[in-house]
Amino acid sequence: MKKIIALLLILFFLVFVNESNQTIIKNQEQIINLLNQKQIEKTVTSSPQIKEKTMTARVTAYAPLDNKSGICADSNPTVTSTGYTPKVGICAVNPAKIPYGSLIYIPFYGYAIAQDTGVAMRNYDGIAIDVVMETYEEAMEWGVQYLEIQILN
Repeated sequence: MKKIIALLLILFFLVFVNESNQTIIKNQEQIINLLNQKQIEKTVTSSPQIKEKTMTARVTAYAPLDNKSGICADSNPTVTSTGYTPKVGICAVNPAKIPYGSLIYIPFYGYAIAQDTGVAMRNYDGIAIDVVMETYEEAMEWGVQYLEIQILN
């Protein structure tokens, strides 16, 4: 079973490149759903094939598709800065500090892929992550948390 899970993770990290050299991660939603299941979490964090980096990050939340605050997007709230539809399992980062496509484990949230950014992420001196929530109320309830996150490469 562990070998199958390790193979799934290796497949996750394989990135397919289309003719215009833009990266496309296939089946992202299915992968995030699998990774967020409890039985896989232990294998991911203990797998020798996956290098992880742990650090403290300021973790906030946003709900771009329920944008009651009006500040959840630099432009079109229905598309991330990398061209994906925002949904739970995606997070915004400063790509100069955490590269797009990074898989991040965030306590109390689960696994997310760095596929968005925002002014607040880029202007923060430390490490900042903004996780996608479905509703404005969920984002406000999340608040601001300082958490030990794991970046899995």
